[in-house]
This record gives sequence, C-alpha cells and structure tokens, in this order.
Amino acid sequence: MIKVAIFKERNYPISSVKVKSRLLEVLKRSGIDYNCSVSLAFVGKRKMEELVKKYYKGDPQNLYVHPILTFPYNDKDELGEIIISYDDVDSEKNLLDLVEHGAMHLIGKHHD
Repeated sequence: MIKVAIFKERNYPISSVKVKSRLLEVLKRSGIDYNCSVSLAFVGKRKMEELVKKYYKGDPQNLYVHPILTFPYNDKDELGEIIISYDDVDSEKNLLDLVEHGAMHLIGKHHD
C-alpha cells in the first residue's frame, strides 16, 4: 500500500481525496505498487521562493519561482516529497496536473 501524507501551509481549498487519487493513479500506472510513502505539501509563494533559493541548482541570476519542487529520496520505502506553490495554481485541473508532474519526477521521469 502506498501511503500519502498531505500537508497544507494554510487552509487551502484542496480536495485531498482528488489529490491522493491522482497521485496513486500515476504511481500505480508507472509500476509503483509496493509499500512506500510519499509526502505532498502545499505552500504559499513566499515559502516557495525560500525553497527555490535554497535548493534550485540553476543559474542564481535567473532564479524564478517554480510552481513545483520534488525531492526524491532514493529509498524504496519513501519515494520522496512533492512541494507545490498553491498561489501558482489557477484551477483544480492545473493542481492535479502538477501533482502528476511531481509524481513523475519522483520516479525518475523528467521532461526536456
């Protein structure tokens, strides 16, 4: 069973059921069907800016606020953490797409 922990910096109007469902759907579709855990956090713009400055490895002159950060743990029991800037979400569909995007990053699937 995949355990999903969801954290909200504030009382954002997020359907935890839909978020968890999308995350589990993506992981299972990708062959992750063993016991493990994933953390998913929703933060505000200020917190996301702090995290990007601290962890983003790109050119510091060109920092921009990402709507999502992922931290894979390289541990079979804990896949990692997905952090989404709720202030950059403009719809429920966008939110669920970011959850899917983060899940794909956790399992090593990256975009160009």
